[in-house]
Amino acid sequence: MNFIQVALFVHLPSLFDYILPPHMYTVQGARVKVPFRNKKLIGIVANISKDSKLPYTKLKHVTEVIDNESLFSPTLWHCLQWAATYYHISLSKVLINALPKFLRQGKLIDEEYICKWKITVKGQEIDINYLYKTPKQQHILNILRQKSLTNHEIFKFNLNKNILNILCDKGLCIVEKCLLQTKDWRNSVSLKNTKVVLNSEQKSVFEAVMDKRKDFHVWLLVTMMSIDKTPVYFSIIEQMLLNGKQILFLVPTIEIAQVITFKLRKIFKVPIDLLHSELKDKERMTIWLRAKRGETAIIIGTRLAVFTPLAYPGIILLEEEHDISYKQPYGWHYHARNLAILRAKKENIPIILASATPTIETLYNVKQGKYNQLILGKNLIQSKVSIDDNYHLKHIAQYGGLSPVLIHKLHEHIKNNNQVLLLLNNKSYRPEIICDDCGWIAECPLCSSYYTLYRKLHKLRCHNCNTQSLIPIKCLNCCSINLLTVGMRTEKLEENLYQLFPNIPVLRIDRDTIEQREKLQKYRHNIMKKPCIILSTYRLEKIKYFTNVTLLILLDIDNILFFNDFRASERFAQFYIQMNQYLHFYPMKREIILQSSNPENFFLKNLIKKGYFAFAESLLINRRLFSLPPWTHHVLLKARNPDSKKAEYFLYQLRNLLENISYNDKYFFIMGPVLGNGIWHWQLLLQHPYRNILHAIIAQLILLIEKNPLTTYKVKWIIDIDPIAN
Repeated sequence: MNFIQVALFVHLPSLFDYILPPHMYTVQGARVKVPFRNKKLIGIVANISKDSKLPYTKLKHVTEVIDNESLFSPTLWHCLQWAATYYHISLSKVLINALPKFLRQGKLIDEEYICKWKITVKGQEIDINYLYKTPKQQHILNILRQKSLTNHEIFKFNLNKNILNILCDKGLCIVEKCLLQTKDWRNSVSLKNTKVVLNSEQKSVFEAVMDKRKDFHVWLLVTMMSIDKTPVYFSIIEQMLLNGKQILFLVPTIEIAQVITFKLRKIFKVPIDLLHSELKDKERMTIWLRAKRGETAIIIGTRLAVFTPLAYPGIILLEEEHDISYKQPYGWHYHARNLAILRAKKENIPIILASATPTIETLYNVKQGKYNQLILGKNLIQSKVSIDDNYHLKHIAQYGGLSPVLIHKLHEHIKNNNQVLLLLNNKSYRPEIICDDCGWIAECPLCSSYYTLYRKLHKLRCHNCNTQSLIPIKCLNCCSINLLTVGMRTEKLEENLYQLFPNIPVLRIDRDTIEQREKLQKYRHNIMKKPCIILSTYRLEKIKYFTNVTLLILLDIDNILFFNDFRASERFAQFYIQMNQYLHFYPMKREIILQSSNPENFFLKNLIKKGYFAFAESLLINRRLFSLPPWTHHVLLKARNPDSKKAEYFLYQLRNLLENISYNDKYFFIMGPVLGNGIWHWQLLLQHPYRNILHAIIAQLILLIEKNPLTTYKVKWIIDIDPIAN
């Protein structure tokens, strides 16, 4: 007798044991229907064994086996199991992300059928003039006498399906369901009258990747926006297709996915599918199954596409590897880039990570020899980053966050009928206190993090160690009373701009005003060539819609440089470099201005004078000095409750457990509980230089919680492995 463990799509972390009747057969990764309480639920077979830890009398029998084979390839199944272990979550939560909704609901995987309209004997024999009063029916009947019509052909020839139904009612044609005969694209790979030509630099990159195409290799492709890397992509894709291999192309946003899909469909005569979260459930399942059967040659998608099964895996391309969109922000906090690398390793295929501004962790892996770096545009990569000005705001009166010099610049560009783009940090409103005379910033005496100002509470608070302080009335360094608040909001700045420029349209683009791409396109159309001021947060994919900007102003960069998240300066540098490249990509003369109260900041000067890679090198040294990732590893425990104090108390209980855990050594560091971001009220940071020990600590903590339930007060909590925001 066999026993199986089933992962059910319920809010319980464990696997459930069931008896598999002798007349039933199943495999790992297949779906079964089982009784659960008073319901029948769909689950995935996780394990099959000859015995169970539970008494036989307490076990129930499997009701139905849905699949005769696994939904996943052995390598993909291994990746999913690894992910559940690495991220310390249940296998069912992993499978919720990996499987389309219809498959989780138990929908059968049938062969695909299409509707085909065929002419009847009556339709062949009838006098066509009988339909002289209905010329559209005459037209369709003439077509049916030549050939049968499918749904695809009906739309292709712009025919009316209602007229076909009328002809069916008259007995002149019939509709039949026919098995869809898919053509094997591997036998007819070709380009659409386009020949890809590579220059010497592009050719060297292409040849390097092709030499290692049969094995697992991680390639970091560094390129500038002005350097076209699409010929390299097209050549790699073409070669993989000619070898009968599928391509998984991951991108950070739906907008980029749509652009790349359009380009690839213009070049290649092969099936190409686009996969993202806005698809309907049926569409996602269809694409998922097509990829599994090998019917799709190229799959382009956002982070959820990393779970797409591939019948003939060839290569994974991952665009903009630094983009934080690859990190799932809710539920299971996986990172699609890291899972893609694991997927490539298990499939034994190469993966290309492309970026003009790679993450510090990726550059660290290059230095460690784990990744191989390829560069397109070496001269540009090593050249000095251009900048037009860097305004020092000390002792300068500001109006609504803008210096007089900036206001003059705005007037100058608007007067010349140009557009101006003002960018403001999209972090939450976290102002700091800074001295206008000496540049002193109010910081916590315990952990040296900058204090955050809470005006309503009339206090300063440290978000790292939760200490509080009264708002100082004078500078603690030079005793000056000229204290300023660093930090502003788009709403307030919009009001100030309307007052300064009453006759000029001001367009604010942020999460509150632009939620749909259609609305943004409409705004863009309305101001295409009109002089205006565009106010936006740091979202590059939205800014790219506006190509007539001649002045770019980065406001409030101090709020980023002094932000409590140690990754804030890295992300600002990535954004700045990309915007610099983007604006200089067009022939129009453009200016970029940074507004800062602290222009002597070491990292800012390094970025401006020496470029991103010198900046990244200095940042990597700095992180090593302060024992920050990638030199150490982080885990965040986040908790929330309507009563914030209960969430805080819960994390204090976890801290007490962690301090007495067996793996606790001199390298293990705990910070918090501290106030969290967004919906998570409190968080606890764990740090250790050895990843395996840190994971062992988490595993032991989970076991302790299961054996000794804490006073949770219905506190919701999650484990965020390798967080990208602290």
